[in-house]
Amino acid sequence: HPSSVNVKGFQKRNLILHLTGGGFFAHTIATDLPYLLDWSASSKSVIVIPEYALFPHKFPDAITEVVQIYRALRCGEQATLLGFQPDRIIVSGESVGGNLAA
Repeated sequence: HPSSVNVKGFQKRNLILHLTGGGFFAHTIATDLPYLLDWSASSKSVIVIPEYALFPHKFPDAITEVVQIYRALRCGEQATLLGFQPDRIIVSGESVGGNLAA
């Protein structure tokens, strides 16, 4: 089906936008990475793990950044270039990242 193939001929994939924990003062990707790699492989999804504003930034800087990232992935040209489906984004998070994901 032509609409399910990106410009490089690969099947378009779902996208997981994962937000790390760390209490707004650190990003803890190392603890999330093993299960994210398993999740990516089993679901054939692309995972994006962005950094967001940490202390001493003020509220709502992190939320604003995460919303901008989501909108860029959802509406920008990145979907076609990266080979994922912009209407199939799973937002997840660990600890503080879960708070931001909600």
